[in-house]
Parts: sequence; structure tokens; C-alpha cells
Amino acid sequence: MKKYQIVVCTRESKHAGTKAPKDVSRIAEENGFCAIKLRADSFSENIFGKLLRQCGYCRDWLRASVEIEKSSILLLQHPFYRRDFARNVVIKFLKYIKKVRIIAFVHDVEELRKSLYNSNLQREFKNMVRMSDVMIVHNEVMKAWFVHKGIPESKLVTLGIFDYLIDSCFSINKKTYGGVVSFAGCLDRTKSGFVYELESIENVSFDLYGPDFDRNSKIRNAKFLGEFAPEALSEKIHSGFGLVWDGPSLMECEGNTGNYLRYNNPHKLSLYISLGLPVIVWSKSACASFVAENNIGIHVNSLLELSDKLKLVSEAQYNLMAERSFALGCRLRHGEFTKAALARAVEKITIGHRSDI
Repeated sequence: MKKYQIVVCTRESKHAGTKAPKDVSRIAEENGFCAIKLRADSFSENIFGKLLRQCGYCRDWLRASVEIEKSSILLLQHPFYRRDFARNVVIKFLKYIKKVRIIAFVHDVEELRKSLYNSNLQREFKNMVRMSDVMIVHNEVMKAWFVHKGIPESKLVTLGIFDYLIDSCFSINKKTYGGVVSFAGCLDRTKSGFVYELESIENVSFDLYGPDFDRNSKIRNAKFLGEFAPEALSEKIHSGFGLVWDGPSLMECEGNTGNYLRYNNPHKLSLYISLGLPVIVWSKSACASFVAENNIGIHVNSLLELSDKLKLVSEAQYNLMAERSFALGCRLRHGEFTKAALARAVEKITIGHRSDI
């Protein structure tokens, strides 16, 4: 069966928002999924720009409907955040007329995250569930949520963790023992409000990387070191731990984005591991079990526990976690988890196809 993927072209940025889809596209292409690109003719939000963009998407979707062969496999990455009037028509045509089998790679579930959830994304989710033959979801917790929603377990594949490709020109070294804790991500007060409360944590120093830092704030034990492309952080962080946390509070991960950690695999976790950095995660997050099983970091109920928790980590224990994170990071940098998930999804479709004959 021939394999295709739809690739939505996006603008370059220093934040990691577009990196995961680009990494999936690259890994899929390296593993036999022919890329059909949807190019935005305009990124303008005025009427003319939106019309021009829709015309471009319509042209490319119609091209896809012609190029994709009958009884082939098509990889789609969800959710599609922009409205696209041709998309659903073409996907239905491919599925029901050309008998194309569809794999949905689920990056986010906005019904769980809630902050961006609207009627358009609600329809997009329903269409994904209806059109997909197999869905690749983050982890076992998210998989259980899908099953609770009525999706058959046989239709689901778990990813385990997002891969994080880094070009070979960036050197990755084993990290050294130290008390500094790095946080890389959006530093806006509405999303990462906890950052501006870090002074309450005794005997721990923080390095902050990312966009939207409030430069008027003074945090005694934290340094803002700038905004960098994700890959460039490999040359900035050399020791300590990477922190996975979200929301306004030090006590626990709260709010829409904080609660979402109960279900998702945060991409910053993959960033830290790709750098060989041991991690600190919330004990109630979905990724806490992955961190514990792989011995690549520690978990806390509250960031106020951090000082005491770090005191208990010996240099030997840290070095073991760093070695294991370094080894796992090598797998992430080579796309092994995405490759394996795609292979399992294709196998499910192939077995299903044979049973239909």
C-alpha cells in the first residue's frame, strides 16, 4: 500500500509550537510517506488574505485528491487549527470513493486543554474520529480517555513520548551535576504565572528561556537568558534539571494548561531529554510514570518541595539519570518513537485491509 502525508507549511518561529508537526513530517517522509504540501498563499488576517489562503488550500487539496492513489494510506496531523473549506470534502472523497485508509497523528486534544476549545475545533475532533482508521495518541492515560469517549481500543496506538530532532551540527554532551533548574517555554503570566512566584522557593536557582517574559519583573533566584530556536538550546543548557510545569501556581499544576498535563506529553519534556537533561515533573502528570520507569528525573507534588527533593539527589544518582536521559535523548533525536508508532499504525491498517479482502 502506498503511503502519503499532508504537510501544512508554516512560518519559521523561535518557539516550539510548530516543531512537533515538522518533526513528524520529516520522520514520516524518511519512512516512506510521500509529502503533499499545503502552502498558505497568505498569512494575512484581512478578508483578502483569508480568501487568498482558502484558494491556495483548495487548490492543494484538489491536487491531493488526484495524486493519492486508491487503497493507499494517508497520514494527517491533528488538529487543523485554521478553517479550510475544501479539507473535509476531499478527505471524505478519499476515504469513501478512493478507499484510502487514514492515520491521525494527534498532537493536542483541545477538549482536554480547553483554552482554545471552540465549535470549530469540536467539529474538527468529531471529523477526525469519524474519518480515521487509526489514531496515534500521546500515552496510556490519553488512550484511556479516548476509550472512555467510545473509540475502540483497537483503533488506538500510543506514542510514548514525542521525538525531538536536532541537526547533527549541534553537539549534545552529558550534563553535569548542579542545582540550577532550567525552564524553557512561554513565559507569559497568563500561561506560566508560576514563574513569577519562584522567589518563594529557597536554595534553588532558575534559568528561564522563552518568549513573552515580563522584563519589568524582578525574580531574585531566576535569570532570564533569552529566546532561542529550540535546537539552539543544546548549546545553552549544560547542567542541572529541566522543569516541566504549567499554570499559575507553585502548589500544583492548575488551570487549563496545568490540568492538561494530566493527559498529554508536553513537548518541552522531549526537548530536555533530547539535550540529555534530567527532568523535574509534576507527580500527577501523565508523563510522571514515564520519567520514573526510565529513571531520568524526579517528580514533585509541589514546587515548594523542590529544595528538599534536590538535596536528596546525590552526584552519583544525578550522573545515572543524566546518562539514561542522554541515551534516551539519542533515540528521540533519531525519531524512534514516531517511527515505531507509524509502523504499528500501518500494521493495524494492513491487517484490517487483509481481513476486508
